[in-house]
Amino acid sequence: MANQTEMTVYHVKNFSNAELKRILRSLGACDDGIRFVKHHDARSAWEACEDSDWIEWLISNADGKFGLPPWAEYEKVKDQALAEYKKVKDQAWAEYKKVTDQAWAEYEKVEAQAWAEYEKVKAPAWAEYEKVKAPAWAEYEKVKDQAWAEYEKVKDQAWAEYKKVTAPAWAEYKKVTAQALAEYKKVEAPAWAEYKKVEAPAWAEYLKTIKAMVIFEDDLAPGGARVQMGA
Repeated sequence: MANQTEMTVYHVKNFSNAELKRILRSLGACDDGIRFVKHHDARSAWEACEDSDWIEWLISNADGKFGLPPWAEYEKVKDQALAEYKKVKDQAWAEYKKVTDQAWAEYEKVEAQAWAEYEKVKAPAWAEYEKVKAPAWAEYEKVKDQAWAEYEKVKDQAWAEYKKVTAPAWAEYKKVTAQALAEYKKVEAPAWAEYKKVEAPAWAEYLKTIKAMVIFEDDLAPGGARVQMGA
């Protein structure tokens, strides 16, 4: 991250898996947290954790114990690192929105026209259906038992006619909107990929920055210099 203030680094013992679980339980860790460290010592758990909420929970609850940073010190680093992450993320999100909003507007324009076309066909077809159904229902009411079969016959014929008219209109609507949505997705997918390309490394950098406050003692060479893991 750019423009970071000077950061105090805290040396933490690389607790064994058993010690780590004992510490976490003493701090009131949830079952998910205990399951997460099942095969980890302290250092590998710290390196593997990508959930900043869990990191903050540990630092907040330990509050300076076990060699971890006090909460107030952590907040100084976290706030600046998070601000940098948000700055990068917000710029990427704005770019994503600029691309996708225009594509979505185009989709909505096509969809609205297609829906209007469908409604244009549907409305008179429904009116015709209602026109046939209403007198049939009135007739049915007059002679309920005998008229029910006749009502069903007329109603089903009217419904079949309605479906005959509206089905192709609905199919056309679906065809047009599917094409429009496909066009939108063609624009949206690379825009989202571009956003994630910028946002993901910014988040990784944020996690790296807040984790850098902690050095495990067995990562230190004689004399206190940090050993670069994987070097």
